[in-house]
Amino acid sequence: MILPGRHLPANAALLTVGARVLVQLDRPRDVSALWDRVREADVSSSEKILFDQFTLALAFLYAIGAVDDDGSTIRPAQP
Repeated sequence: MILPGRHLPANAALLTVGARVLVQLDRPRDVSALWDRVREADVSSSEKILFDQFTLALAFLYAIGAVDDDGSTIRPAQP
C-alpha cells in the first residue's frame, strides 16, 4: 500500500499520492483547503486522487515526519 507493486498501481501507492499532496502544500493550509487544491490540480490529470487516499497519504506523511500540524493547519516539516 505504501509502495507500488504487482497488485497496486503506482498512482494508488501512498508514496505517490503523498508526493502529489506535498507539491500542493506550498504554505500552511487546513485540510479542506489542501483537499480543494489537490482536486484542482487533478483536473488536468487522468489519475484522480480519492479522499480516502488523500487522508491516508496525510497520515503517512505525518508518520514519516514530512508534514507537521498545529491543530488547525498542515504545513511542510522544517528540517
